[in-house]
Amino acid sequence: MNILPKKSWHVRNKDNVARVRRDEAEAEVQRQKREARVLLAEQEARTEFLRKKARLSDAGGDKSDLDLVSLDSKKPSGHLNLFQGLQEGGNKEYEEEKKQEKVMVEN
Repeated sequence: MNILPKKSWHVRNKDNVARVRRDEAEAEVQRQKREARVLLAEQEARTEFLRKKARLSDAGGDKSDLDLVSLDSKKPSGHLNLFQGLQEGGNKEYEEEKKQEKVMVEN
């Protein structure tokens, strides 16, 4: 296959190899810029949080007045259980019936 190196779409073509390297370098630069932007945004948010906290402590007011959001980037380890109160409470009617049955059996 001596014809293959002459094709413009060939993978090992010098122009294509150079284009791939150039594109990879450009993608790396864009990734670094994006990471720098994210870090700057997080830093500004932390600074604003600390400023609000300092103003609050200087003023001597309640912390409940300002809605201070925690800036932790950590995800909760467990799932969010919306029915936790219902699950922990149990069935009150069933428990009352059991108590009545125990009282009846004891008498």
